[in-house]
Amino acid sequence: MGKNLIFLDKNAKAFDKLTFTVKGDANIVAVDNGNISSDELHIGKTQLEKNIQRNLFQGSALVILRAGKQNGKVELLFSSDKMKARKLVLNTK
Repeated sequence: MGKNLIFLDKNAKAFDKLTFTVKGDANIVAVDNGNISSDELHIGKTQLEKNIQRNLFQGSALVILRAGKQNGKVELLFSSDKMKARKLVLNTK
């Protein structure tokens, strides 16, 4: 089981709203930020999403992806109004 972690640049503020987008044979299963008092949903309107937003909490957010059945490249893109878009490339097997 693979593990990947990426850190945002210092322009990301502690409570910015991020937009997460996945490209390739994968879906966003859930997002979280560790804020137990947040009323934001952990999932989107459907169980599996390609695009979802979440506020950072003290500079942190978590995205859980579910890979599909096809091997290949999956890209997780994330951005905010105040931060240049970033990309994490994952290879699924």
